[in-house]
Amino acid sequence: MAAAQTRRFWQRSCLAAWVSAVVSATSPAQADPTHADPWNGFYVGAFAGGAWGSGHTTTDVGEVNATSYFSTQQNVDLVEGDTSGKARSGSFTGGVQLGAQQRFNQVVVGAEADFGALDLSGSRGAADIPYPTFPTLAYTARASYSTNWLSTARVRIGWLAAPNMLLFVSGGLALSDVNVSNTFYDKLLSGSISARGSSSNTRIKAGYTLGGGVEASLGGPWSIKAEYLYVDLGEVSTSGVVLPPLGIGRSPLDTSIDLTANIARLGVNYSFSD
Repeated sequence: MAAAQTRRFWQRSCLAAWVSAVVSATSPAQADPTHADPWNGFYVGAFAGGAWGSGHTTTDVGEVNATSYFSTQQNVDLVEGDTSGKARSGSFTGGVQLGAQQRFNQVVVGAEADFGALDLSGSRGAADIPYPTFPTLAYTARASYSTNWLSTARVRIGWLAAPNMLLFVSGGLALSDVNVSNTFYDKLLSGSISARGSSSNTRIKAGYTLGGGVEASLGGPWSIKAEYLYVDLGEVSTSGVVLPPLGIGRSPLDTSIDLTANIARLGVNYSFSD
């Protein structure tokens, strides 16, 4: 009798151990936060770097006719030439970013949005230039552009070259405030103003951005990245009129600027990995 009870005891013990092993093997493992995937989930961060802008300016003061202020084509060509061409600028850029990403084996797909300072400003012009046909008159003319901020919303696709290193490309929408302005006046040698004109226009301009970079996980939730972005904000225009204080002569003063920028920046991210 004692032997039978002992045998049943060991049979039940073995069955219980086997059931426990099966349940443990088939149950989901508890997540270990020290081994969370840094390439999955949401993240926030900050960046800083440099931006180099190029504004291609074009100024039009109209044709020479019976009602135009500029009496010769030579004068028109001179004023337009001084206020047209490349106007380059550079600035610091810095701001914040947020994004989300998902890993598929070695491919990481995500989206990122950012907002930062972008203080680009440039101009083309000349001051106190005598007219070839009217040496008693000298003109001053300038075409300018400026920005204050830049925001982008981009798709990001990357390849894990190593478990802790992501190579990525990105592209999408770019938004910025772009101001375009122009000014013109001429004056006699005595100093009195003969004619003047000016205008200004500010727009929230939508364009596109393309770029790429590398991001490295530092272990845990932190990573650092280096990236390059090319931004094209397209064309913004402003229109004014050159008028003398007396008389009927008048000419348009129209300026358009096509603005692009090259941006290099470093960033740091904090990941809320799943």
